[in-house]
Amino acid sequence: MTNQIPREMGEDVPLIPPEQAGRNLGRLALDYDFTLYETFLTDILGHKQKWEESVQLIEQIDKFLGGFLQVIQNEDVAWLLTSDHGNIEDFTVKGHTKNSVPALSSSNRPMEWPQWTTLEDVTPSILELLS
Repeated sequence: MTNQIPREMGEDVPLIPPEQAGRNLGRLALDYDFTLYETFLTDILGHKQKWEESVQLIEQIDKFLGGFLQVIQNEDVAWLLTSDHGNIEDFTVKGHTKNSVPALSSSNRPMEWPQWTTLEDVTPSILELLS
């Protein structure tokens, strides 16, 4: 989200503050019917069990989401934040946990979000929303 990893790999790309990266995603989302943003860094740090780096990443994600919401807050945008599994929340387990993961969603349009019980429920809901 910030270009930190490509820079560490020697790429000549600008470092982007997480708030700006979130605003960039928000502006992109306004131009498309569906926008997907995926991050796997929480998964990597969870497997490596790096506590301090995990806290820093979660703080970056918080700022990223703040920038995103700043752009879309008054727009006709529905958004969803979830995960396919847990692991960063419990460092006593090196693999994926069996903990339930949250699904956060919001929209300025009148709609009723369904109650999801499994990850398989999410895609049909997105397709219905897009129809």
